Amino acid sequence: MGKQLHIVSFSVPFPANYGGVIDVFYKLKSLSNAGVDITLHCFQYDREPAKELEEFCETVFYYPRKMMGTHLLGFYPFIVGSRSSEELIKNLLMDNAPILFEGLHTCMPILDERLKSRKKLVRSHNIEHDYYSALAKLERNPMKRLYYKSEARKLERFEPLAYKNADVVLGISKKDTDYLTDKYKNAVHVSAFHGFESVNIPEKTEDFSLYHGNLSVGENNEAAIFLANEVFKGLEQKLIIAGNNPSVQLQKVVNKLHPLPLISPNPKSEFSNHDVYFPKIIRNDSLWLMYYTSKNEQNEEFLCVAKSDNLMDWKVVKENVLTRNQGWNAGMKNLLCAQVKIVNHQIHLWATGTKDVGNYKKPNKGNALDVCIGKFHTSLNPYSFTEDIGNPIFGGNPTFDFENDHIGGAFQEIDYENYTYTFYHGKGRSGKEYTILVK
Repeated sequence: MGKQLHIVSFSVPFPANYGGVIDVFYKLKSLSNAGVDITLHCFQYDREPAKELEEFCETVFYYPRKMMGTHLLGFYPFIVGSRSSEELIKNLLMDNAPILFEGLHTCMPILDERLKSRKKLVRSHNIEHDYYSALAKLERNPMKRLYYKSEARKLERFEPLAYKNADVVLGISKKDTDYLTDKYKNAVHVSAFHGFESVNIPEKTEDFSLYHGNLSVGENNEAAIFLANEVFKGLEQKLIIAGNNPSVQLQKVVNKLHPLPLISPNPKSEFSNHDVYFPKIIRNDSLWLMYYTSKNEQNEEFLCVAKSDNLMDWKVVKENVLTRNQGWNAGMKNLLCAQVKIVNHQIHLWATGTKDVGNYKKPNKGNALDVCIGKFHTSLNPYSFTEDIGNPIFGGNPTFDFENDHIGGAFQEIDYENYTYTFYHGKGRSGKEYTILVK
């Protein structure tokens, strides 16, 4: 049997999707890879048991956290008292291996006389009383604010009881370690564990600022709102906020329209001096491509393409990228990009087209080629397309009464059991209603 270690975790450390459990999970992985036999003890209250932990641990125990209100009124902090367990003590006494307590939360057993002779380490994830004091200042609910203030006082009182009974306290940051060393003399700095084993710096970088944190924590959420409202408002510098469970208030702050249009009509262009609309976007290699429709003052429509490397800043590359033929798309109206996607390293584009049928105001204006959809492709140049053979691929069927007037510019393809099903909508000359059709 190799080196043995007990680890007492404040929660089930999987999935590793926020700061504290990321540190615990990847610490388990690193220690296991180093040959340490780990017995893991988890307090369970908001997460299910995770079989994934068994890959790194010899044994995993789960203990229910005692979420009773009586712990709110006790001498010990609620986050500590609710994690007391006699069963945990018994399991820790099964051998004489060292014990690592993850966070002040799990340190109730460290006071137990039965563990006095054991080697005990504590991972300090925060200076907890400072953290809870900060939560109290940000909390709007008066009852929660009262709880945070009470918890901060209890944590400040409990901290020396725990850390003075530990052999080593592992500070997670240099600042925290300086505080712990000054106060308890037994602290060392051990940075947070994480899943990245190498530094991979991309050759091309983007210009933005990143704020990352668990947004369900009030302090983190308020900081994100402050950054969005007070620091980056009006700046050209882009702010990316990443984290789980953002508040409704934060979502309202950031879910705003871009202050300027991405693409506007160009008064100097013969193709787009009136309107631009109906965008479809794909990613091709390192660029985003937007295919959209433009209209000139003669109400003629054209397909255009713009490019971007960040989805926010767009440059028009080429207008009128699809050529007309003498058949199904000879008309200068109703040219929309219905769909675009990459298949087998080719860009495939579906577009509506019309054959000029004369007076559009007459009730029976159309013929079988009024509005159809055809397909185009390009292998290398995303700005120059070749028309597929057999267009239009649907629409333009004079014998099908439900689409012999025209069809709509939206459709969906589904591949199922060796068939491609195309769902679309159309209208016949004999009726006024659109119906949903399938080919």
